[in-house]
Amino acid sequence: MKKNKAKTRIAKGVFLISFIVLFARLIFSLIQSWDFYKKTTLTSIPIILQIMTNIYVNLFL
Repeated sequence: MKKNKAKTRIAKGVFLISFIVLFARLIFSLIQSWDFYKKTTLTSIPIILQIMTNIYVNLFL
């Protein structure tokens, strides 16, 4: 009986740590994307459109 309790305690700890890591990665990616969105100004939008157009031309034509 004590072995089962120890195993479930270890399993709960592993699941807790994995969920914490996944949640931290989600928050980090959201912060990264928000920083990219804030840095993208009206002057850089034509550059992004030009890059996307070049990729489209190279891939599909």
